[in-house]
Amino acid sequence: MCIANTDLNIQHYTCNIQHTITHIPILVLNWNNASDTLACLTSLQQLVGPSFQVWVLDNGSDADDLSQLKSAFPDDNRFTLLTHPTNLGFTQGVNYLLETLVLPQDYKYVALLNNDTEVEPQWLEALLAEAETTSAGMVASKMINFFNRDHLDNVGHFILNTGEILPLGHDEPSSTYTQPMTNMGACAGAALYRVDMLRDIGIFDTFFNTGYEDAELGLRATLTGYHCRFAPKAIVYHKISRSINKIRDYKYTLKIQIDVFYTAMKCWPRPNLIINMPFFAAKIVLISIMNLIFGRWKFMRVLIHALKNVLFTQNRLIRTQRQHFQSIRKNKLPWWQFQHKLTFFLTFDMQRFYKYIWKREKMVFEKY
Repeated sequence: MCIANTDLNIQHYTCNIQHTITHIPILVLNWNNASDTLACLTSLQQLVGPSFQVWVLDNGSDADDLSQLKSAFPDDNRFTLLTHPTNLGFTQGVNYLLETLVLPQDYKYVALLNNDTEVEPQWLEALLAEAETTSAGMVASKMINFFNRDHLDNVGHFILNTGEILPLGHDEPSSTYTQPMTNMGACAGAALYRVDMLRDIGIFDTFFNTGYEDAELGLRATLTGYHCRFAPKAIVYHKISRSINKIRDYKYTLKIQIDVFYTAMKCWPRPNLIINMPFFAAKIVLISIMNLIFGRWKFMRVLIHALKNVLFTQNRLIRTQRQHFQSIRKNKLPWWQFQHKLTFFLTFDMQRFYKYIWKREKMVFEKY
């Protein structure tokens, strides 16, 4: 593996690498998880099809973790390790690589891959084929639960008419979703992006630091006239939330809820906000009732704090971001077409209520 010191100059490498549009850069971040990262990179060595270059950014890992990466693949120039003294997080880490390595070059596509994944050999080839045949702005992989391969992680995103952007196909049988289709966005854990699209609409919004940045980017792309496709043969096995589990707490839960509200208020066309406002309000009331009935005080606090944050603390920022986004929407998706892409919240949330609350409460009663 080649090694570059990002503190000096990211354009100076310790090996000779050719950069042409025939190469597809694959960006991988590592943070104190060398074992998973090495397994991910080993699977990438088996890729067939288009040529590629893997850039691994280490986000300030411990010395032992970093030494494992430095000693990996010494004779394979397709892999380059970049180091950073601090943890930039996912959003800023990916943006750093995009701004420094990808956008200044004549790349046509860039792939993002979580370090806690392992890919099938045809993964990149399948993503590229779907992008080329459909002119998609982004392509989602078929992400399968690494530990239970009969179940999906996701096949991209879909969106409720109450604002939430959610993983499509989560926990459904992995034998389903066998045909290409259009969805609302791609999970950045395994996705291909058209570089011209990123130049046009921008890269990840740095408001996000604990997830949801890919959901907002997919929505932003859709509303700007791009579309996302799902490639069923682009198979990835995902060790779900290995990095997120290190930081999952009340602040994380609160931030995700704030991100949901922020994204809708920033991106949604005004007619859609007006039409769906009664559903937003109804859902907040229903969630509050459920939280009170089941004594879910933590989630009640999350909802109240999130609403206060977006209505008061972040209100000026949201208005500024909304104005900027509206100014760059050139090939706008008409609001009535966007409305047809929304899934009615009650149909989905009744299923979610049964699956995640009723079953859980029943198990608690049985146990005690």
